[in-house]
Amino acid sequence: LGSDFRVSAQCSTCSVRWVCGTRAFGVWGRPRVSHEGGPGCGVGGGGGGGGGGDAAAAGASPDGVQWLQSLVQSNACTARCSANFLPKFNNQGEGERLAGSLAGLESRGCLLVSKKHSGSLLMAPPFYSKNGVANDFSRLGCRVMLEYMCAVWDEPTDNPKTFARWWRDAEERGLCYSFELVVPRMLGDHGATPTAAYVVLTAVSHTSPSTTARTSSPKATKRPRVDREAGAAGQSFLSPAHLLALARKWRLPLNETWFFPGDRALAVEEALHRERWQLTDAGANPLLDSLGGHHQRFLGHSETQGDVLEGFVLMAVEADMEPLRRLIDGYNHEMAPLRGKVLARLQHLGELCSVQDPELKASLASPVPGGQFPEPEHLAAPSERLWDLWGAVSSAPGPLGRLFRRLRDSYQRQVSLKLYAYQPLSRPGKGMSLQVQVHVHNDQIFYGWPLHMKGEGCPPLFRGMVVQFDAENEPCSFSEDGVPEEAMRNCEVDGLGLSDKDVAGVHLRIVAISKLKCLNYIWRTFGIRNQLSSLLSGGAEAFLARTQKGFLRNWKVPAAEGERLLHLFARWARCVTSEMTEVERHTLGQQQYLALLERFLARGGAAMETWHDQAAAADDAGEGGALSKLALALRRCFVVVVDLRSPPPAEQEAAKAPAGTLATEISPMMASLSAAGLMEGQRLESPRAAVQGYWTLTRVPPSPKLLSSHTSAAPVVVLVFGPEQGQLSDKGLVEDKVQRGHLTRMTKIWEAIQDKSKGLQAKCPTVPVFFNPSLDPDGSQLADELPEVGVDLVSDAPVASASRRKCTIIAVAGLPPGGGKSTLVKSLAAMAGDRLKVVSSDNLKKRFDQELARAVSSFDVVAFDKNLPNFRALAKLLRTVKPVMDKTVGGVDVSFIMVCPASLSYPTCWERIAQRDTRYALNIHTCSGGASGCEAVFRGFFQDCEKFLPQFQELPGAVITPAFFDPEQKA
Repeated sequence: LGSDFRVSAQCSTCSVRWVCGTRAFGVWGRPRVSHEGGPGCGVGGGGGGGGGGDAAAAGASPDGVQWLQSLVQSNACTARCSANFLPKFNNQGEGERLAGSLAGLESRGCLLVSKKHSGSLLMAPPFYSKNGVANDFSRLGCRVMLEYMCAVWDEPTDNPKTFARWWRDAEERGLCYSFELVVPRMLGDHGATPTAAYVVLTAVSHTSPSTTARTSSPKATKRPRVDREAGAAGQSFLSPAHLLALARKWRLPLNETWFFPGDRALAVEEALHRERWQLTDAGANPLLDSLGGHHQRFLGHSETQGDVLEGFVLMAVEADMEPLRRLIDGYNHEMAPLRGKVLARLQHLGELCSVQDPELKASLASPVPGGQFPEPEHLAAPSERLWDLWGAVSSAPGPLGRLFRRLRDSYQRQVSLKLYAYQPLSRPGKGMSLQVQVHVHNDQIFYGWPLHMKGEGCPPLFRGMVVQFDAENEPCSFSEDGVPEEAMRNCEVDGLGLSDKDVAGVHLRIVAISKLKCLNYIWRTFGIRNQLSSLLSGGAEAFLARTQKGFLRNWKVPAAEGERLLHLFARWARCVTSEMTEVERHTLGQQQYLALLERFLARGGAAMETWHDQAAAADDAGEGGALSKLALALRRCFVVVVDLRSPPPAEQEAAKAPAGTLATEISPMMASLSAAGLMEGQRLESPRAAVQGYWTLTRVPPSPKLLSSHTSAAPVVVLVFGPEQGQLSDKGLVEDKVQRGHLTRMTKIWEAIQDKSKGLQAKCPTVPVFFNPSLDPDGSQLADELPEVGVDLVSDAPVASASRRKCTIIAVAGLPPGGGKSTLVKSLAAMAGDRLKVVSSDNLKKRFDQELARAVSSFDVVAFDKNLPNFRALAKLLRTVKPVMDKTVGGVDVSFIMVCPASLSYPTCWERIAQRDTRYALNIHTCSGGASGCEAVFRGFFQDCEKFLPQFQELPGAVITPAFFDPEQKA
């Protein structure tokens, strides 16, 4: 926090103040804290004022709230809104006309029409998702942006110089770039599956120069403290003209946009409103071109997102068209030669996202790319403590003070604050920044916020708003050395790094904004996706009723289009409720609906027997091709592929492209499997049961349990691919030790798995096993051989659903410690034998939840040996087993038997506890405070049980027994 800045706070352990100096900061890590510990304090130097210990080294980390409080209350602190999204709540209503807003502007009126992409919100730099950071959305967004910048500037991903310069430039100038992040599959489904993974720049916000200015000498005027920071309200959004100039400078992707003179605005809006009910992307370009607009373009919507167009953003602006045309032509001229190579790179990245490439998914577990660029680190700081902090800080006047005070007083339960520590890329090693992200959970707050702005002088409240706190530092260098375009370094405009010639003569003011959605997107998102819960829980009738009375009426869909959609919805509802498997319905329940919906549409809404799973390949429907006989046969089964032929994983990794680049090839085995019809999207990892239409890949002999007919009704086929003859004969010539050892092991497995007396066929005689079968779609005889071994390839019966195990959990509710719960479950275990598993909190301690989930997955009956004194504990039990119940494959249907005592006896329970030894968690020997402390804990349990026992006894199916305290019933 500055080269000579120090903050202090009070140690919560010993009440001694500790000091945090910026010289102790690492480049990326948390601060190290010099602390002179008081008597009995284990932090820092220890008792007796021991000298200058290191809290971080001692295992303690500084309190994030204390750190922020010390910074905020110092005279060296400044603050600014460092990141936020373009507010959508100030727009006109859906479909509102803007031509009237341009009427008074005469020749200076202009209408902008841009295509809307369907994706996720992303802010940078650093990279934030809508209300978070360091998650799949932000990290995949960083990866996509890195790939894009390296493609557009011809730079390797392991040395992205321009990407780094763009990042530093944005931090130094107080710029926040807002993007729409669009990727297939990995971040959820929207209106259609995109064909590429890409970002589109939608807005750039700029902190006013007064906020980002640096004092260059001791005589310079000090900036005001955070609670008086006038610049906190100075966040502004750049005009489309400045956006075009910045996008040209850094070669950033923009939406396709048409610019129309104001006198054509009415005709443009009339045409869009008339055509929106049938319009697709293929028809949008000819329509807008015919209306005489000036077209700004780079990557086409149809090339990246596809033909399903969400709609348009319409913007009424005051501007002169001639200078604006020059700016548009300059952007188009700069970007046109780059289109081909950039599009190919992004479409390849989209393919990896579509199949959820394991390497790509694994890379999201850490900052992208590999920690080369900084990522805000979340600091443990409950919202309640942050609100308490602002209770003191926000008492003084000033924009930020008024904003946080109003949020605290009026919306505290609907807004949460998240605290981050961030090391800016633009000043490595010069001190970290603290950031507070404001997460607004209720959109109604945004609609009412203008009242606070007008009545109390509050600054704007933005979506994803991040407020950054800094100590005063040395001036940041604004040097542009090495920026690719020398002309950009001449005369800067508004501190944006743009030259006069970039925006010469362009004076643009936004008057009004409106959005217009197309029906082709609306019915998919609001008619199908948003109504899935109604369809899955209420059935077809409830779904169609809600669709007709809600969706069609709310969106004012014309009668002819509404009738067409109702027929489509009815066929879709019948498909979901009557023809889909449990696995597929579960997928829909997870809001992953596009893969199934698009197959349904590709087959014209036909019955699933004509398209089930086989239509996963795009060329099936998109190019009119037919699946091979082999593919149709394999997709009637659950296929287990045993790969003993491919190189070891380490060898495959080494064979890939250089570090930091994306792999462009797949293994020969995977290519063969794909050609045979086994698509990556239908592959299951570590399945517990066979599922018809799916497959799995393993490098070891499969478990007989997986192949057993007791675990699934789906037909199972095993394809074993062993080392080829050339590999076996050349084994001794292989120089690489790892590869040679792998080949030796695979050869031994290959020989053992074919053994007629001990091999796979001997262990699973009812399962057809094929060794080194041909996967040639045209020449393979496998499809003809499957019926000969009992696999039914012609049945019209519905596809079998995955078999689900059943498990019963026996739990005792409303019984305090000492009531006899453990005695009961031990008795049940003695009677049930191997069918019942006891899971005890006394024995497992911290591993209890993990072992409980494992027991539910493996045993028919589980005895839950843990206290359930209240409904909070019962809810935790349900949360623990829910992931096991929700598994797509290997899921378990769980039922509960809740045993409740008829009454309670405090003396009896306490007497039993007093006689316990240390094997029990609650005992008088190890409990803090001895017998009195132990009884205090017990009393809390007993009071909860006494309070909630009547409600537990009223639960459906509850078993109420007096056996716990009645001597005559005990036996």
